[in-house]
Amino acid sequence: SRPDVRPISQLSSEKERDVQLFVQRLVSRNQLPDEKSSLLYEQILAVCQKEFECVDKIQIYVTDKFRQKLTSQERMYLALHIHRVLEEQ
Repeated sequence: SRPDVRPISQLSSEKERDVQLFVQRLVSRNQLPDEKSSLLYEQILAVCQKEFECVDKIQIYVTDKFRQKLTSQERMYLALHIHRVLEEQ
C-alpha cells in the first residue's frame, strides 16, 4: 500500500519537505542518479559516519518496502539532511 502523502505545499517545515521529496522520488522510481565522482561521496561519508549508519537502516527499509537500492546521491541527500537535524539538537 502507498503511504499517505500530503502535497508538498501543505508541509509545515523545510525538513518535512526534504523527506517528502525523497519519498516522492522513491515512490515514482525516479531517484537522483548515482554520483559520477566517488570523491564527494567519500568525503561526506568520512565526515558523516553516524548519519550514514542511519542511511544504512533506511536502505534496509527501502529494500523491504520498495524493492529498490538507494543511489549514491540519494544516500548523500539523506545523510546531509540527517546531519542538519542532528546539528540542531
